[in-house]
Amino acid sequence: MCKDGFFALYVGSFMVGIFFYKIYPDSLLLMVILFLLSLISIAIFRKIESRFFISLLVICSLSNGYIYTSLYSHTREITSQIAYQYQEIDGVVREVTSSKRGGAKIELNVGRERMMLYSEYGLSQNGHHISNLLPGDRVIFTATPKEIESFSEDFDYKSYMAGKQIFTWVYLPSQKIIVEKHHRVSIGFFFRRIKAKISNYIDKLFSNQESSAVVKSILIGDRGALTSDLKESYRKSGVYHLLALSGLHVAIIYKLILTLLFFLGNSPSSKVAKSIVIILLLLLYAAVAGFSPSISRAVIMISFYEISTYLTNRKNKLITLSFSALFILLINPNSLIDKGFQLSYLAVLSIFYIFPLLNKMLQTNNRALKKIWELLSLSISCQIATFPITFFEFGTLSPLFLISNLISVPVVTLLLNVLPVTVIASGIVPNNDFIVDIIERVILLLNNFIDLMGGINLNLLLSL
Repeated sequence: MCKDGFFALYVGSFMVGIFFYKIYPDSLLLMVILFLLSLISIAIFRKIESRFFISLLVICSLSNGYIYTSLYSHTREITSQIAYQYQEIDGVVREVTSSKRGGAKIELNVGRERMMLYSEYGLSQNGHHISNLLPGDRVIFTATPKEIESFSEDFDYKSYMAGKQIFTWVYLPSQKIIVEKHHRVSIGFFFRRIKAKISNYIDKLFSNQESSAVVKSILIGDRGALTSDLKESYRKSGVYHLLALSGLHVAIIYKLILTLLFFLGNSPSSKVAKSIVIILLLLLYAAVAGFSPSISRAVIMISFYEISTYLTNRKNKLITLSFSALFILLINPNSLIDKGFQLSYLAVLSIFYIFPLLNKMLQTNNRALKKIWELLSLSISCQIATFPITFFEFGTLSPLFLISNLISVPVVTLLLNVLPVTVIASGIVPNNDFIVDIIERVILLLNNFIDLMGGINLNLLLSL
């Protein structure tokens, strides 16, 4: 087995150790013993049979993953210090979105923990409109925060929010909230402010609310304005992944940046410059998008992919994928049980290994047919790899997902190539309403198509 294979095996075994901890969290002593024994054995018996060495490597890595996750979990056990206490709360705004009932949902930093403040879009006690809140602003109010609870057996909302470090919530009318606007904020809140301002700008640029919501979702990951009906249509038609910033979106942005950097040439120094610019721009994009897990994973993967050339003189897909996965798991081993993490890496593995096999099944000189088959093969390969998770997690799989993806993915790809330029140019070049109108029409046609696919899918499910 090559060195790259050994490393991929190590990372895979590390993942198994994390899963094992989730099932049997009380076996730490056994894992420590296994880790020490395997490590000592590898050190003593350096020249041993390959199969025995692989077995020791698996045991060492598995126990390593278990021990690391155990230590991480015990150091991250946090309980709320403000729940069920009537008190004055001084919080810093992290993000403002719309709740399902149409009010404001304000995520706050309160001391060392986070909480969710629900209110309506009205004037605060000192005359500031809640809709104008930006990350970094302060809100002051007196209330009794309640612990977040799960109200359904189908979805553990409490654990979901705890994963975001949010443990408490409170509802208050806007008139009982004091707002203090801050103009000098930390670097983290600076990028959050940029995202909020881009979101507001897109709302002004696109008059149709549905189009604006889709643009904000696929461009900067702001899904707060998406209606429940639109989300449900995308989910039923098998293309909900298009609404969530993911590896697909980052890959398209990556290709766009590569295309725009053509003028740098292909000399060795130009390639280094390209890699540096690509990584910096992708990090900037991830920062504006809020470093969501899916975006962070994709940016880390591409960054390792670019850097691997200068470390190994080649771009090895497997070792790049393994390095990025290990990097993410060292930051937070709980990422492994996140469905987004699993779907992302399964999809990338399918693109690496299943897609080439499917793509070779049709050999043609017709460029249009070849491109259609590539898109179809890409969609099929991703669905094959992710089928077990999507089926067991959601219980359904759209029979029309191939048609939905075949139409939707190229349209979203086109939009992602056009939207950044359109949004930036709209602030510089006047009278671009014609282009914006075309984009709005395309998005509305896409939504109607997806709604149709979702409806057909629903009818099929009901007839079974």
